[in-house]
Amino acid sequence: MLKVSVQYVVGSFIPSKIIIIKERRCNVARKFIVDGTEYPDPGPDVTPEQFKQMMAGFLPELSNADMTQEKQGEDTIYRFKRRVGTKG
Repeated sequence: MLKVSVQYVVGSFIPSKIIIIKERRCNVARKFIVDGTEYPDPGPDVTPEQFKQMMAGFLPELSNADMTQEKQGEDTIYRFKRRVGTKG
């Protein structure tokens, strides 16, 4: 996320604008792992359940998958594993 602030410098007859851009970096990362494959974080507004619903269109086995959450340092890892079931 970028934070933009405008400051005015007065010291001459013509005030000039200085635009300061500060990039806020978030050191906390989320990782989504589906059956051993890591997928990029779609954004901080997307919940793990929404991620599961979005990706279920591409990975049908994800619709019934079990989700676990674990911490690794400051990162949060969401693992999705296929649910083992029986046929018939």
